[in-house]
Amino acid sequence: AVFSVPRKEAARLEPGQNVTLSIGVQEGTVEAVIEFVSPIANPESNTVQVKLRIPNEKRKCPSGVSCRWNLDAARPASKAHQLSRKLSN
Repeated sequence: AVFSVPRKEAARLEPGQNVTLSIGVQEGTVEAVIEFVSPIANPESNTVQVKLRIPNEKRKCPSGVSCRWNLDAARPASKAHQLSRKLSN
């Protein structure tokens, strides 16, 4: 899955870091690993692309399902940023 992440938030992300994604409406969560954090920001949105690898041997994540990544789950909810993306092959 590829997410557009606010530049400020992306500065604390690095390849190999584990993250948790929420999938579907009621399908639960899956673990993912950051594979790539782009060094180039989009000047229009001030975001960078972050690529995640989602191990899916048991087919828990069907292709096309929506997933959400709470970038700062440990922070107070008022400051939480959530990103959504659809998974694709």
